[in-house]
Amino acid sequence: MLVYIDCSFGISGDMFLGALIDLGVPLKEIEQPVKSLKLSNFKLSTRKDKRGAIAGRMFKVDVTGRQVSRDYKTIREMITGAKGLSPTVKKMASAIFKELAVAEGRIHGVPPAKVHFHEVGAVDSIVDIVGACVALEWLGIEESACSPVPLGSGQIQIGRASCRERV
Repeated sequence: MLVYIDCSFGISGDMFLGALIDLGVPLKEIEQPVKSLKLSNFKLSTRKDKRGAIAGRMFKVDVTGRQVSRDYKTIREMITGAKGLSPTVKKMASAIFKELAVAEGRIHGVPPAKVHFHEVGAVDSIVDIVGACVALEWLGIEESACSPVPLGSGQIQIGRASCRERV
């Protein structure tokens, strides 16, 4: 089965998981495997939401306490060592984090194995990514495609320096 993701207004892990739950994935089917990652201080919730004329499901990872960032190696070991994740989910989630590590490594000039994630290494991001893999497997999704993500441009000024960047 194929899933098509319309990214014309952007996408986030929360939005994507909310959409997969809207397709029928029970929250407990995501929650149980994700808890096997041995992450602490988080709770998953979902509720119906409406933004303008669009109704859907909102997914949220509530984290209590201090968020800890992790390196790629730690996250990879966390995923491969999780007893509650299927081999398919482990493979998919590991591949996603590897791609992120390669991209981060390229930007910072370090090999992927030495990448330290900040936001992506926090509990909510790990739960979003692994949870999405769990939900995709539960739905029987074998292939995905997406629209282009809209790009823009902007300018910021910091002190006396300014920076222009196409995003």
